[in-house]
Amino acid sequence: MKKILVAAVAAITCTTAAYAQQDLETAYFLEGYHYRHQLNPAFAPTNSYVDVAGSINAGASSNMAVTNFIRQAEGNELITIFDPRVPAQNALERFKVRNKLGVSTNLNLVGAGVNIKNFFFTLGLDGRLNSDIMIPKDLIRGMKAGPSGNDDSFVLDGLGANVSLCSQLYAGVSTKLFIPGLRVGAKVKFLMGAASLDLSYEKLRLTPSAEQWTAVGKGRLMTSLPADVYFETYGESNPDCAPDDRDVVDFTSIHKMEQVEDIRDLLKGKTSVGLAFDFGASYTFMDDRLTASLSVLDIGHMGWKNSFIASTPDVNWTFNGFGEFSTESSGDAVNDQVDFALGELQDLARFRKESYGNTTGRFIPATIHAGIEFRSNWKPLSAGFLYTSRINGPYTSHEGRLSANLQFGRVFGLTASGAYGTYGLSTGAAMNLNLVLVNIFVGMDNFLPLFALTKEAVPKGFLGAYRAQFGLSFNIGSYQGRFDRNKD
Repeated sequence: MKKILVAAVAAITCTTAAYAQQDLETAYFLEGYHYRHQLNPAFAPTNSYVDVAGSINAGASSNMAVTNFIRQAEGNELITIFDPRVPAQNALERFKVRNKLGVSTNLNLVGAGVNIKNFFFTLGLDGRLNSDIMIPKDLIRGMKAGPSGNDDSFVLDGLGANVSLCSQLYAGVSTKLFIPGLRVGAKVKFLMGAASLDLSYEKLRLTPSAEQWTAVGKGRLMTSLPADVYFETYGESNPDCAPDDRDVVDFTSIHKMEQVEDIRDLLKGKTSVGLAFDFGASYTFMDDRLTASLSVLDIGHMGWKNSFIASTPDVNWTFNGFGEFSTESSGDAVNDQVDFALGELQDLARFRKESYGNTTGRFIPATIHAGIEFRSNWKPLSAGFLYTSRINGPYTSHEGRLSANLQFGRVFGLTASGAYGTYGLSTGAAMNLNLVLVNIFVGMDNFLPLFALTKEAVPKGFLGAYRAQFGLSFNIGSYQGRFDRNKD
């Protein structure tokens, strides 16, 4: 299992990309923000622009806190909740029935946006990474119970993980239509996939016993890794294995991994390809006082090449059960205990290989934005409400966000927001500085975790929907926003 993580990290470092759209919702109503078209392709910035590696966006979404797993023992030693020094009741009280964690990054490698009369054109290349994990509370309860299992049964339905990486080359256009106040936009994205991993258990039940634990489950594993890398079966890694284990996946043995010496070797594999579309519209009415907007992002499909498919039939099997965690440490208790936990999960997993080398098609997780903005009698001030829904199977999330927005002429914009959704409460803020030649943006979707940190700078509370972005781009052409003097 540890080698799984090594392979995943290697794949992630070869390209920071993923197709699931994760952008800064706090900035949806911020007029001078150059990347609003990523939230709604109908939006046009106030200036034409160019950028080279000009924006980096990173975030994490979770209904858990880091301190759900990491605790502080005597002498300020950091330990996990699986350490015997942490009482079982105390270890479990902060977990929900289903616990989600998502991590994503977005790097704008190169991009440009140009206003030409009533049209706005965009062209760019992005790198994206998106990963999600689902952890049932009963998994934590079972691992904490140890070898005895406390004579309980454990329901682990929904346990899974999803990682997808790709770069996207996009081109978009937005324009005003013949209906006054109506603007529409669309974007096409050509996707180039680097790696994908999707593990899911539709059903997984554990029953402990004195000798061995019994598991019954139905699950599926799909990977598409670069450089023809894939997980071997026990029959491939150990010819002397039991006949019944010959097609069972050996997560400790990765085919051709010894031939991968650096990132260039990873890039030699076949590139997966896909296509996606964004659509958006906005309508301003009531003497420019109200603007309603709607966008649907990432409607598309990806074909993952060299797919490795394995499954767990709906049958029973036995494993050694969860062992007892030791308080002995090599000097890093957290690392030792995490390694032990991953080893226990490796012992539990039992997937049988079905195929390798085919192309597996998958629909892309889509995002929906619906917004309404009200402008006050004082021209700089507006208020907005944004509803966001990310449609991604068991990792689907919803959020409603209220924003107060200030736009002081052409130069300075500021927004503050509060939101509530799948990942709880969050408060964000963003600032945009639009100078003659340069546009600078900085924003955060949730700064609440920053108010409660441990000495190691680890958030004590829930992460919520945390996301931060910094952008630097160069203005070209003249200003074309609400504060254009030529329009007055």
